Amino acid sequence: MVSMKEELDDETRYALVQYRLQRAKQTLAEVPVLREQNFLSTMILFLQR
Repeated sequence: MVSMKEELDDETRYALVQYRLQRAKQTLAEVPVLREQNFLSTMILFLQR
């Protein structure tokens, strides 16, 4: 794993950004389900990631 102090090449940086965006979209997609099930504390924790 690359530490944050090391510089990433463009390809690796792009892949990392794409991965993080994908995870963010997945997290946001789960919010309505959590809200419907009254898991408000879980929903808040997910949004704080």
